[in-house]
Amino acid sequence: MKFAHTTIHTSKYQESIDFYRDVAGLSFITPLPNGTITFLADNEGDARIELIQDSGPVFTGQGISVGFVHPDPVLYRSLLEDKGYEVSNLIRPNEKTVFFYVKDPNGLNVQFINP
Repeated sequence: MKFAHTTIHTSKYQESIDFYRDVAGLSFITPLPNGTITFLADNEGDARIELIQDSGPVFTGQGISVGFVHPDPVLYRSLLEDKGYEVSNLIRPNEKTVFFYVKDPNGLNVQFINP
């Protein structure tokens, strides 16, 4: 089976769209006319996020993360930190891998890891 998307119910709809567009580099693929559901994806269409505007129970930011490959997580972490984003320390589980987390507007951990 092929991965379809990750859905995030959010009360911070526009902030979430901006975050995934500006920080994760995703683009609109399907903003629905009613303005309450938006799909975003990378250029290949592999990484897909569905954002649903919801005033009811929404994601609380615990126990899950979304990951993206980045060619230089060390540099990208510094850039995001300089822009005021809440970033984790760099994590190096082995000599080849380095990554960090940044919080999206909903408190979801978003990981950026080297290829």
